Amino acid sequence: MSTAAERARAKAARLATTSRPGLATSDDDERRQTRSALTRATRSETVKTSLHLAPELHLQFTAWCLEAARELQRGRVNGSDVMRILVRRLLVDEELQKSVIEQLRR
Repeated sequence: MSTAAERARAKAARLATTSRPGLATSDDDERRQTRSALTRATRSETVKTSLHLAPELHLQFTAWCLEAARELQRGRVNGSDVMRILVRRLLVDEELQKSVIEQLRR
């Protein structure tokens, strides 16, 4: 059995040898580092993400979900399902990514 101090030293040694993302020299390097970090951080269960909306925006989003439910002839469209679709689209659609980045700059 090791002592707490030995475990702390071992952890510090592991952390010291772990590569840390530095300043990326190009977009490709940054994407490679991001993918590598994502590969190391894969999880087996879903992760909950919270989203705070202004009351008016929430009302508009809820109304949109109700209209989508009517169009799809469903009783309901969950906002979380819509958000999952939007996130997946963001991750594969480069034009959407550029648009979001531009809006974040403003």
